[in-house]
Amino acid sequence: MVVDDDRALLGFTTKYLSRLGYSVAAYRNPEEAWTQFNAPEANYSLVVVDLSLPGLSARSFPEEC
Repeated sequence: MVVDDDRALLGFTTKYLSRLGYSVAAYRNPEEAWTQFNAPEANYSLVVVDLSLPGLSARSFPEEC
């Protein structure tokens, strides 16, 4: 999972991780990302989150994430 409100950075990071073999779920909307992260079927090996997002920041995520 990659969460970033910067479209260019989100695209670059998604493309880079995909080339490394990751299946990437990319989100510009932090609330949507949070909902998907907490979905019962969610199974993420890696989460990359911008530390400053409108409406929700990475600092809002619980420590166990």
